[in-house]
Amino acid sequence: MQFNQNLCIENIRLPGIGAYQWRFAEQRLIWSEELARLYGLDALPDGVEFDAFIHPDDRQAVALATRALLAAGGPFAREFRIVRPDGAIRHIHDRGVVERGTDRSPILQGVHIDVTTQRRPLAVARDLSTIDFREVAESLPQLVWTCDSTGACDYLSPQWLAYTGAPEAEQLGYGWQDRLHPDDRERAATRWREAAGNGLNLAVEFRIRRHDGAYRWFRTLAVPLRDASGRIRKWFGSNTDIEDLKRAEAALRASEASASARAREVEALYNAAPIGIVLFDRDFRFVRVNERLAEINHKPAAEMIGKRAEEVLSDVTVETLRALEPRLARGEAIEGTEVEDIDPVSGRPMTFVVNYRPQRGPDGAVTHFLGTVQDISGRKRAEEALAESEARFRGVFENAATGISIADLDGRYVSCNPAYAAMVGRRAEDLVGRSFAEFLHPEDRPEKIAEMAKLVAGERSAFEIDNRYLRENGEVLWARKHVSLLRDARGRPSHVITLVTDMSEHKRHEAQQQVLLHEINHRAKNSLALIQSVARQTAARSPGDFLQRFEQRLQAIAAAQDLLVRHDWREVTVKDLLASQLAHFGGLDERVRAKGDEVAVTASAAQTLGMAFHELATNAAKYGALSNEAGWIDVVWALERNRDGESIFRLEWTERGGPPVSPPATRGFGSILVERLVRSALGGEVEYRFAEEGVSWRLRCPAASAAMMG
Repeated sequence: MQFNQNLCIENIRLPGIGAYQWRFAEQRLIWSEELARLYGLDALPDGVEFDAFIHPDDRQAVALATRALLAAGGPFAREFRIVRPDGAIRHIHDRGVVERGTDRSPILQGVHIDVTTQRRPLAVARDLSTIDFREVAESLPQLVWTCDSTGACDYLSPQWLAYTGAPEAEQLGYGWQDRLHPDDRERAATRWREAAGNGLNLAVEFRIRRHDGAYRWFRTLAVPLRDASGRIRKWFGSNTDIEDLKRAEAALRASEASASARAREVEALYNAAPIGIVLFDRDFRFVRVNERLAEINHKPAAEMIGKRAEEVLSDVTVETLRALEPRLARGEAIEGTEVEDIDPVSGRPMTFVVNYRPQRGPDGAVTHFLGTVQDISGRKRAEEALAESEARFRGVFENAATGISIADLDGRYVSCNPAYAAMVGRRAEDLVGRSFAEFLHPEDRPEKIAEMAKLVAGERSAFEIDNRYLRENGEVLWARKHVSLLRDARGRPSHVITLVTDMSEHKRHEAQQQVLLHEINHRAKNSLALIQSVARQTAARSPGDFLQRFEQRLQAIAAAQDLLVRHDWREVTVKDLLASQLAHFGGLDERVRAKGDEVAVTASAAQTLGMAFHELATNAAKYGALSNEAGWIDVVWALERNRDGESIFRLEWTERGGPPVSPPATRGFGSILVERLVRSALGGEVEYRFAEEGVSWRLRCPAASAAMMG
């Protein structure tokens, strides 16, 4: 149990009882105010030891006893005399315990009790022939009594009778024993019989019932008075009220038990703390080290105790401590100092935040330094990775050919990329704060505003619309827009994001397509004619295997048509889309394992998923499964039915075998693309996890939002 100074010095406030604490390692003795009064001092002494006050005849015995106590430890009780500055001699009862401090040096703590009044009746009893016994007995505060040589009581002082409230006749002989507490009666009677039968001095404690029925503790002392031949002719005894002392001892024990429990709680919290905690002495020797700091230093705590900082820590950390030492010695607190170092085991760069506070003794002098050490290396690495990711995706945002705008819920621009600004025919910085409706063709504004109102009201998760922009030079630009909501961390709508594709050329093609429809109709007739011709010739020349040969010829025609469709890019398969996004990495056929149905996604969904694949693959190459030689990625997709029978498109990206993963401290622009944009664009659910074994990203959305249906 660690000594609690306030427990002994401040909590014991009883007259004639003074508390102290004697720290031998520091050669310091701390006195309570009551102890100073007990020694006849006007003020608290500074560092003065008891030896200066101990009676010369008792000094050597006390010194020998003290050395024995320090060696043995544990509780103790002893008595000696002191000489006050005014020459008065007082009898002191010294009771306490010897414990060990955090540095294993002894700490002696206890209380001094003035028992002079208890010793005075015995001194008087040594020479009754020179004074009037009854006059002395009735002048003492103790309960005084005498017994004959057999041990039977033959006198009780008025103080005894007043305290018990019973007639003297009932208490003479052995009747006084009826006034003792039932739990103490047999023990007290046995001790008295032993003393009276063997002629020994008696010292015993028991409780006596007062006239109002209350019991109080008394210390009983008795000595035999002998004649010239040595025979006992009488017994003289006194009872001193020690109820206050007993209560003080009980309070001390309770306080010590409470302090011990608190110390155990503090010790448990100390070792369970997620940050390193250290206590240095003035010479930067380790006094206490918790388990987390031992882990950081890669050394058992026991090996560090008692060693200087330079024997345990790196040169970089020691230099930091020495630079801070003058400020700590002046009593300044050091907070938030970052220390860059190299981990001695892994060799990786490490960053720590250290805090130190001077600890002062009762005299106000700095005695120790309490420090905390927090490993923020992971956070630093995450911040650096996040900054790189922000820069990378800000580059994507700024350089994308697709126009991207982010507006508030009132439709006022917050951010626009250069491609969007070019489509509108303005500078990006000139758009911020202005409403999107200002730049729409007047005929298109009502429809777009109505659709935006439904989106913000939550009636739909996203919408696509074609409308016209009026550019500053008067030109009209047709645009196809995919508009969706961005949500904050609580899922509440926060912004509107719009992906814009210039459709002017497309609109011109639509006009041309009207001309081409006649050609298509002509070609369709020709295709049917070709099929009919193939069928007729196959039937005529190969009637035996018509179906097989006809089917093979139809497949050849279909394959030619598929080749033409692929070059049109009106739709794209998930596999082709994934391959296009991983092509620039090279050599990943065995490490990126793609598996899924032959699902073709819409052009708008391909844009969204392509950006997501790019983000996930880039992160995997820098930090995840593709950043080493052992990792791999499983990409699985499928169209399936949910419990309500609705068609669902499911896509999962799972990384394994890479370095350990920890979640980023904050989410940047890339996270918006991977989570919010995909969720808003496809109207589905996105789950993005950073498990230690690897990143996983999962998408579930209505099939109609992503796949080419029908």
